[in-house]
Amino acid sequence: MRAMTTVTAESRYQQLITRIEKIYLDARQESKKRVNQVILDAYRRIGRQIVEVEQGRQLRAAYGERLLDSLSEDLTERFGPGFSVSNLRYMRQFYLAYRDQETKAELPWTHYRSLLSIKDPDLRDYYARQATTHEWSARELDRYLKIDKVDRERLSGSKNKRVTPIAAPEARLTVTRGGLYTFAVINAPMGGILRTPLLIDCGFRIYREMTYRKIGPLKNGDVVVSKKSAAGFSIRRCEDQSAPRFFYKAVIERIIDGDTLLCVIDTGFDNWTRQRLRLRDISIPELNTGRGRKAKSFVQEALRECPCVVVNTHPVEKNGGYLADLYYLPGSGDGRAIAVSGRFLNQDLIDQGLASLA
Repeated sequence: MRAMTTVTAESRYQQLITRIEKIYLDARQESKKRVNQVILDAYRRIGRQIVEVEQGRQLRAAYGERLLDSLSEDLTERFGPGFSVSNLRYMRQFYLAYRDQETKAELPWTHYRSLLSIKDPDLRDYYARQATTHEWSARELDRYLKIDKVDRERLSGSKNKRVTPIAAPEARLTVTRGGLYTFAVINAPMGGILRTPLLIDCGFRIYREMTYRKIGPLKNGDVVVSKKSAAGFSIRRCEDQSAPRFFYKAVIERIIDGDTLLCVIDTGFDNWTRQRLRLRDISIPELNTGRGRKAKSFVQEALRECPCVVVNTHPVEKNGGYLADLYYLPGSGDGRAIAVSGRFLNQDLIDQGLASLA
C-alpha cells in the first residue's frame, strides 16, 4: 500500500509540473506576441514619419538623398543597433506595404522583412498565414519564398494570385555509422611526467595514458579500437584507419527540449562523463511554441523505451556545448547494434515536420 501511495504521489506531482509548465510557456508566448506587436507598430509609425517627410520635401534642400544616412547615424548614437540604413529602408517599405493591411503578432520583424519581397498584398497575407499556422522560422520562410518564386513570377498579373507552396526539396542529413570505442593516439604534451609518450584521445577533452595491453606497435595518429575482457582492456590498431570516431553509448538523463538532451556518456575505459548535447544540423522552434512542444513530446516518446542510445559527437558550439547525431532502437540496450542499425533521431524529427535543416 505504501508503494502504491508513493507512485500515486509521484504521478500527481508530475501532473502538477506539467500544468505549471503549460501556464508558464503560454504566458511567455503571449508576452512574445505582445512585444512583437508593439515593435511592429513602432516600426510602421517610424516608416510613416520617413515617408511623410520625404513626400513633403521638407528636408530635401538640407539632406536630399542623405536623409536615411543621417537618421541612421544619429539614431544609432542615441539608441544603439537597430537603425541601420537598410533597416530604416525596411521600415519605410513596411509602412507603404502594411498601412492598409493587418500584421500578425505571432510573426517577428525578421519575418516581415522577408515578406516585403512580395509586392502583391494577397500573396503577402497568404505567406504570413502559412508562416503563422506552420510556425515557420525566418529561415524556413525564406526557403519557401525562394522555392515558390518561379511560380509567383509565372502567375504574375493573372487572377490566380494564390500559390500553394510546392513541397520543399527532401531534407536529408548525412548519416555516418561507426563502431564504439574507436579512438586516436596522440603525442603526450607533458614530457616526462607520464609513464608513456602517447595518449588515447577519448573525446570531451578526456585522455588516457597508453598503459593498456597493446596488440602490435602504435604511433602518433593511429586510429585504434579497444576491447574489454576479464583480463582488462586491450588496444589494437584499426585495419581501416579512416574509421569514424566519437561514437559513444549513452544514457539519457533528461530531455531538455526537442533538440537538446542531458546525457551520461560512456567514453571507454570505464570512464563516464555528463554532457549537454544538441542535435546536429537541425533547427526546432522554441519550447514555448506549439511546434516546439510537439518536438519535445516526439523525442520523449521515441526514447521512452530506450535503455541507452548511441551518440556521435561533433565539434563544440560557441557556447561550449557539443553537437551530436543520436541513434536509438526502442527496447535495445546493445550499443553496437544501435550504432549499426539504430534509427537516426535527427532525421526522424525532420521527416515528422518538427525540425528543419539548420
